[in-house]
Amino acid sequence: MQNHDSRKEERQPCQDRAIMTWDSDGQAWQIRAQVLNLSTSGIAVESFDRLPDRSIVAVAVPKLGRHGLASVRYSKRRGLKVVTGLEFLDQKRSKSTSTNSAR
Repeated sequence: MQNHDSRKEERQPCQDRAIMTWDSDGQAWQIRAQVLNLSTSGIAVESFDRLPDRSIVAVAVPKLGRHGLASVRYSKRRGLKVVTGLEFLDQKRSKSTSTNSAR
């Protein structure tokens, strides 16, 4: 079976929460989402809200000390929720701010 994963890095499963903020038409928006997995180049989250396609979103996963700007790559409906894939724009900023990788 072939792996069709286009990511260069391995995805790490994660059960933490993310906070995402963005600006749309001059109004600030914020949602909370469940992190499904993440890598140094991106993150997949699940929420009840659909993020605007191709928008730039500030992503924070406080429990892991990770934060950065990301671009919305896709949104797929899964039942009542939406799974969104985001690609970090500055991979250095998306890395953990602490050297402790314990979860």
